[in-house]
Amino acid sequence: MTEIILAMSATVDGQTTAHYVTDRLQNLGVTITRLAHGVHVANVTIDGLIDLPGTRLLPRALEKPDAVINPGKIAEVFYYLHSQDRSCWTHELQLTPFAAKPSY
Repeated sequence: MTEIILAMSATVDGQTTAHYVTDRLQNLGVTITRLAHGVHVANVTIDGLIDLPGTRLLPRALEKPDAVINPGKIAEVFYYLHSQDRSCWTHELQLTPFAAKPSY
């Protein structure tokens, strides 16, 4: 089963495009899902090793244990995004461990 997720703007152009794509693909067995309006979408870059089973045995993690990111802290960031007020949303975050230099 193939699914396409459409995230189009709430403008006339965006809605017209979504309708056109949906209409063209409906007979091909493709499931079309459209995101609801007002859904908070953010790009989160995790720039480091995530502390998972086996990660701490990697050479990079053994050399710099501070370069490993705690998954609980990653979850806190996603909760922060989830609980933001609509008047001031974050759209892009980069999570980098203290021991690493940011890659931007």
